[in-house]
Amino acid sequence: MSTSRLEIFALTMGVIGLVALVVLVIQGIGLFVHVMSTPDGQPAEVRLAVSGSGARQTGPFTTSGPWELHYTLDCANTEVREGAGGIEIALFEDENRKAAVVDDHGDHLDKRVRRTEAGTFTLAVRAPCPWTIQVTGP
Repeated sequence: MSTSRLEIFALTMGVIGLVALVVLVIQGIGLFVHVMSTPDGQPAEVRLAVSGSGARQTGPFTTSGPWELHYTLDCANTEVREGAGGIEIALFEDENRKAAVVDDHGDHLDKRVRRTEAGTFTLAVRAPCPWTIQVTGP
């Protein structure tokens, strides 16, 4: 029994498609871990991990160099009408607003922002739906 080139091609494409689907599922359920490295190659530490809904000021976190803010927003299964989701995140040092870090619109967000400030900060978060924030860095 011989296999045609077309059958081999179809089988190969099926395997590639299955692998791509598995990767998407793993990313979707949060098992795909993103690790940021410091300039000296060491893994970055989690400096802040918080979740909530609505407006909230986070506790302080300290970083000594470039850091990454990973934020998510999920308006599914909420009373927020479709298209009305969004998140605003501002960076504070002491009581002073230092920068607007995020002003993003959407009902389902999962994004990362890199920053370079060093010091001790808090974040002011405002969103109508459940959100998560993780800060990693040195």
